[in-house]
Amino acid sequence: MISEQLEELRVLFWSRTARQTVVLFSGQLLNVAIGIAVAALNTRWLSVDEFGAFNVISAVVLFVAWFFDFGIYHAGSRLAATAKDASEERKVAGGLTVLSAVLGVSLTVTIALLSFIVDGVLKSRIGGMLLVLSPLAAIFPMQLMVTMVLRGNNSIERLALYAFLPRAAYLVLIVVAWNLFGYSVGMAFGLNLASILLVTICFVLLLKCNFHEIRATLALIRRETKEYGLKIYYGTLVDNLTNGTDKLLISSLVGTIPVGLYSAAVMLTNPISLFSRSLATSVFKGFTAVDRIPLRDIVLNLGWLIAASAVLLLGSSLFIRLVFTERYIGIGSLLPILALAAIFSGTNQLYHVFFMAHRRGAVVRNISIVSSLVFVIGNVLFISSFGLQGAAWAAVLAYGVNLLMNLYYYYRGRGLAVTETA
Repeated sequence: MISEQLEELRVLFWSRTARQTVVLFSGQLLNVAIGIAVAALNTRWLSVDEFGAFNVISAVVLFVAWFFDFGIYHAGSRLAATAKDASEERKVAGGLTVLSAVLGVSLTVTIALLSFIVDGVLKSRIGGMLLVLSPLAAIFPMQLMVTMVLRGNNSIERLALYAFLPRAAYLVLIVVAWNLFGYSVGMAFGLNLASILLVTICFVLLLKCNFHEIRATLALIRRETKEYGLKIYYGTLVDNLTNGTDKLLISSLVGTIPVGLYSAAVMLTNPISLFSRSLATSVFKGFTAVDRIPLRDIVLNLGWLIAASAVLLLGSSLFIRLVFTERYIGIGSLLPILALAAIFSGTNQLYHVFFMAHRRGAVVRNISIVSSLVFVIGNVLFISSFGLQGAAWAAVLAYGVNLLMNLYYYYRGRGLAVTETA
């Protein structure tokens, strides 16, 4: 009996999925650690107002960048996951690279045009920086392409490297800049984009893209995008846009200093759901061949979420002082609320990727649109009344609705949908 239980534990914690998840999680955890180091430097080298402006300009660029997906990358990821051989995978990568170049140029033009009106809308002073740095923003579609192709062809080791190398390059660049040239908001954001650009180019070369029969490949991507990718796009577009909505609304309704405080709190709670995202990425290719989520994946996920939340909350004062200094000690009251939001978010990950693996794009679209509308409405109502805590509770409400809808669609579609084995 004991030997059987030990074998079950061995299978649970050292299956191929678990090993890949550990590899990817390690890369993403290293990314978080480097990100904390970067944030520690930025909060020391920039004033609270400047750090808030840095987060506002980041939110604006990401907000715009999410429009330039069109479902192409989700479609491409699934094509890579179901490709018969490496040659087909490289053709898919080649087609996506061409499309990413076109979308990158379009993104640059759009951000340049928005730079002339953004200050009036957000009551900020970032328009000039956006205009100057807009050419570097062209890398965002290519960055998403690399991530989705590596996920699709299950290149978890390379994906783990890609998870932290841009941030590592950024850390090196800002330290050099601080010592040689001085530091500013524009320097901080420009070096962030430059680090992504340098590392992404290297990984595009590693994909060994095949541009042979490019027209046929583009037609295949177009068909998969039309039948599947667009449904994901409509949902995830709304979902991803809300990632910056809270900061934009805080900036507009409260000011840029509170954006810096809220961003610091979110940064501390992000690692809670990090393992869940790693796990979901690792199982994506495998989920295309099974009709239920393995129980061991659910157990691994929930175990991590509970343990990580407990560690963060118990050591919150120490973490805040260590990373952000005493100036940010007030964010401690936000952490329990944001930790609950992170638990809901992490629980959603397996269900979300399961639906995508099975081409249930309409389900992902419906869930994303509803929960994102809840998020935006909640932020509008709660921030004006409760400030930063209102933004945190809006996140809890949105991710809670997302989880309920995931469970509803999953069990409605599968009946009793949890099994002991893959």
